[in-house]
Amino acid sequence: SASKPTYEARVEYTSGLLQGLPPTFFKASQQVLGLLYNIASNSEVNNMDAKNLATVFVQCIIRPKVQSFDYFVTEAPPLNSTLTFIIENYPVLFGVPGKCLPPRQPKGAAAAAAPSTDPTATAAAAGDI
Repeated sequence: SASKPTYEARVEYTSGLLQGLPPTFFKASQQVLGLLYNIASNSEVNNMDAKNLATVFVQCIIRPKVQSFDYFVTEAPPLNSTLTFIIENYPVLFGVPGKCLPPRQPKGAAAAAAPSTDPTATAAAAGDI
């Protein structure tokens, strides 16, 4: 069984992928992902957390040249998880002010708990590391 990468390793790898985009794609990605981050930051009002947004937008943002039914079964779930991670950790990945978003909580679970501002705790709680 393969171990999950650490939060730091995941940030480093994802940052490298984003930095490897052509400059115009990087800037467009930064703008779109920043918008999704801002929407997710208000999820208590709009019910659109990072996971919901990733589900809606993953096929528009991370898309193979050729899609098949197998793509939706095997490739879409990990890509959805990746986009959720990018949205939640937008400030760290793009080096902009802000704090990482807490992972989504089931309705009614720990509603009174204050979200952590520690991105490592956020990623660990989400099971991403």
